[in-house]
Amino acid sequence: MDENNNIQKKRSFLLKSPVLWVVICALLICSVFIAVYISLDDEAGTKNTENEETSVPPKNEEISDDTTGSVTDEVHEPLELMKSCIPNEPDWKTAGLESAGLSGVEIGEPHSASFGKLYVLKYYSISKVFCDIFLAVETEDLVYLSEISSFGVGCDTYTYDIDGESGDEIILKVDTGGNGGYGSYDIIVYKLPDDGIKQLYITGRADGYDDGFSARLEAPFKLEIGNEHTGYSKTFDIKGMFEPERIFDEYGIPGEVYSEDIYFDCIHDVKFEDVDNDGAFELICRQYSYCSWTANGIGLAYTTLKYDKSNGEFKVIDASFEPEEIFVIEKNGYYEVTRCGWYFSVYIYDKDGKVLYCDRFEKEPEISLVSDSTVKLCVQTGTGLSTNWAMFFNCRNGDTSETFQYVLASEGDYVIYGDYDQKTEERSIVVQHIFVGSLYYKRYVLENASPVAADFAEINSLGGGKYEITYLVGEDYGQETFTVQLP
Repeated sequence: MDENNNIQKKRSFLLKSPVLWVVICALLICSVFIAVYISLDDEAGTKNTENEETSVPPKNEEISDDTTGSVTDEVHEPLELMKSCIPNEPDWKTAGLESAGLSGVEIGEPHSASFGKLYVLKYYSISKVFCDIFLAVETEDLVYLSEISSFGVGCDTYTYDIDGESGDEIILKVDTGGNGGYGSYDIIVYKLPDDGIKQLYITGRADGYDDGFSARLEAPFKLEIGNEHTGYSKTFDIKGMFEPERIFDEYGIPGEVYSEDIYFDCIHDVKFEDVDNDGAFELICRQYSYCSWTANGIGLAYTTLKYDKSNGEFKVIDASFEPEEIFVIEKNGYYEVTRCGWYFSVYIYDKDGKVLYCDRFEKEPEISLVSDSTVKLCVQTGTGLSTNWAMFFNCRNGDTSETFQYVLASEGDYVIYGDYDQKTEERSIVVQHIFVGSLYYKRYVLENASPVAADFAEINSLGGGKYEITYLVGEDYGQETFTVQLP
């Protein structure tokens, strides 16, 4: 009897448990989503099958999907579906893609070439975020079709004579997405012989190519870039490029960063030029380079690729490198401020040139000499005086101050700053010696200060080391003033 009661109590407890009901509801919701997804996928498959059966068959069996040299020989279903829906004649664009069941196809603007017109087709299937991209080549009699990418965003088309023979080749810059603002692209080169589209070359993030670049960090703050194909070698000064002490120490000696930690990433731009004046155009590719230890870019690598008809490959005939530009904002014997990209780097030195302090900021810091050998570094991290912090450095004897928040003013060896105690909610103005607080420290408690944690006071210099402090009082945020005199 007791055992039955215990079972009933356990059942009652479980039924009343909120955790159990949350788990049950989650399982039910997941089951519904899975059922809906399977239903949509089956419906899409049924619709595509019906389209293949009812679409207009090709009028010419010579339509080609030959992509010699591509990564895989697998025939993708979207390509077969697209072929079955495009009549092989120049009026295919008006022959009823939508009526053939491919209402998700976008036809790009035509690109005119010596052999006809090029079109980029994008097919968005029901279960894909990205699209299948196709190249349609419209000649006088035929329409050739080739699948470019089954995981693409878009592409640009170009026509240049790459191999030096009669007729132009087709070059596609396929956007594969990613890589931030630079973008990442596959470069695909097609030739159009009599028997269809032939792929000569593909390179990019997926396949990569032997660009020949190598990199090495050296002291002090040096980056050596080389290229094994061309013999290119150059050393760059990159002080201020990286976050201080992340890649180099304070003396510019690199840490445990190896050559394989520096990457020459995907192609993000390409242009075409006949650099050797032989009638055939070369591909000038630009790559983004970076160090895996930091998100900062190092620079841009350039390679000039020439098609070699003897082996059907492209080879690197020229290479160069452009590091991220480093701008010197301000420099004197005691400090240096530089900017690289979006970041500002600060180096502060003692009288012997030894680094006292280094750091990097997203906002431009304010730096100045407040005496013949004392440097003040001030950084505004937000808006208002309360987000203003400062540090001081005696470059003659190497002293470094604490970090002062809510700095209102500084003069000589003294600093005035606001202080807010979160526990007691007490607001004060503090005057103290910059480097040795025990030499002078005085706190002015702001009575009846208004209940604000930030920007509760402002300051005005009266000259002669005297300052007027104005602060907010009461719930109506009135104002009161008092003066402080530096020692």
